Amino acid sequence: MTPFWVLQTEDAPSSVTLTDNKLIFENRYFRRVVSLADGITTSITDGDGTEALSSPLREGELYINGAKYTIGGECDVHIKEEGFTQKSFNYTSPSFNTHSYPYPAPGKVAKLIYTFGDIQVTILYEIFDNMPVMRKTLYVKNLGDKVVTIDTCETEALCLTDEAKLRFYLESDYAGGNSTGFSNQTSIFYEGNIVSAHFDMGPDYDLKPGETFRGMQVYELFCQSVCFDHRMNEVQNMYRRVAPWICEAPLFMHLISDDSKELRDTADMLSELNFDMIIQSFGSGINMESDDDEYISRVKSDYDYVHKKGLKTIWLHTCHRG
Repeated sequence: MTPFWVLQTEDAPSSVTLTDNKLIFENRYFRRVVSLADGITTSITDGDGTEALSSPLREGELYINGAKYTIGGECDVHIKEEGFTQKSFNYTSPSFNTHSYPYPAPGKVAKLIYTFGDIQVTILYEIFDNMPVMRKTLYVKNLGDKVVTIDTCETEALCLTDEAKLRFYLESDYAGGNSTGFSNQTSIFYEGNIVSAHFDMGPDYDLKPGETFRGMQVYELFCQSVCFDHRMNEVQNMYRRVAPWICEAPLFMHLISDDSKELRDTADMLSELNFDMIIQSFGSGINMESDDDEYISRVKSDYDYVHKKGLKTIWLHTCHRG
């Protein structure tokens, strides 16, 4: 039986291989097989070989200018040799992270490119080391010489078994309103045993010639258990590893003052107490809209002093209305 990945300290590196006309993403806890003959995923299994799919479906779907494009069929394959997953921005874990995981999370990358006339669709797959998680991203490029409208686009569609429906957790970067993969009504949708990831409306995006549109990114976690507590532990650890900034837990103080002496005296005190941050809170009086050179110079000098004490600064600002 595959050990519980959350508790493991042993490395479980990922691999992407091309074998017998199949593209295989695999680590100790997860395996996904894409048939290049059909251009769609035909199998997803956990570390014990339990199958998640009741049947193959499609890699996604598009409506462009009212016409339907089902993603599948003939495609080109590109495996990224460097073996680094993509990052959205530069990030280094600060000292006050409770869990300092590397960013981006290590793993392997490959992409499939489908061409439908003047429309090129790229599916980027990333499998992460040490966890049963993949990320899937959809790109649409206009190869023609006229503007086309992307009415809707779907990044993922899976037909799951009854058990896998309980164990599969999908999350997207189009989750708003504090929703999660369990309550995300903006991008993750279930219809029977079919789960799909697409925008709840639109995007109705006008794609210019030569332009590329990025659809949503979808994270796919194949939990090892149907037990709610275990699944929540796995979801929590997935977030920690793919988005380590959620682990930031600075010790800080809200300062309701913009007085130079008070700010510096507070910095002296908090530095001795090993605090991480000063927040000039609402009501402090700091005016970040000021264009007074003397005031800006004074604030910079104060903040330089605070930073030399090893503290970070944040301000919560109320607009000043004339």
